Amino acid sequence: MSLDAVNVIRIHVDEQEVHEVPVKRFHELTIEEFLSMADLPEDLPVHERLSKIFKLPTRITMAMTTPERIALLSWYNQWIGEGNDIVKRTKRVHEALKEFEEGEKKAWNMEQLRDELAKDSIHRTEIEVDGVKYNVPQDIGSTTKFGQWMQLRGIQEGHKGHEAGMYPAILATFCFEDGDRWLQARKDEDPDAFGERFDQWFADRVALFHRAKYIDAQAVTAFFFSNNTEFAQTMRHSLNSSRK
Repeated sequence: MSLDAVNVIRIHVDEQEVHEVPVKRFHELTIEEFLSMADLPEDLPVHERLSKIFKLPTRITMAMTTPERIALLSWYNQWIGEGNDIVKRTKRVHEALKEFEEGEKKAWNMEQLRDELAKDSIHRTEIEVDGVKYNVPQDIGSTTKFGQWMQLRGIQEGHKGHEAGMYPAILATFCFEDGDRWLQARKDEDPDAFGERFDQWFADRVALFHRAKYIDAQAVTAFFFSNNTEFAQTMRHSLNSSRK
């Protein structure tokens, strides 16, 4: 087993075959990659867990030496640890804002929220996917169309699994390139025709945002959650339902 500067773990299957496993730092993981490990059953055997996370054929997994297996598990445990750290930092922000409200006897403002999030590197004004920049609205309460709120409610209804499973659709609903906007029906457009056009448009956007960085999506969602009551209430309803 060896790990070089470009983060490749080499599994020596036999004398003729060496299988290279590229691994990423946590901040490089996409939502899709994060979900590949977040949604795994807790009782899944180690060899199956590694196969699914690192997309390894079973014959490769079963050929690993102990050092090679430990190296992959170390990356996995590092990802889990850094993911938990982001959650802790987000909670710290919420606690700091709550302390401010209790001490000052007044609600915090948007500037204070951004400052607190920025202290822990969890504030975004834009995100990048496939080399394209998408703007993160800083006040969704005043800029969002009613159709976007309806879409958000549709996203959370019946959602099961990890919260991150909703991130691509949340980004698809609220984040746009310069000059782009939420899709609306054309004047006199047949409702059924628009429905088909919208469904395809939105599905394409969701697929795109599965390739967004997980830490970006988590930061954007935390920001929306903190600065907009309607967003927070909708998300809380979803999270409570998914735990039942």
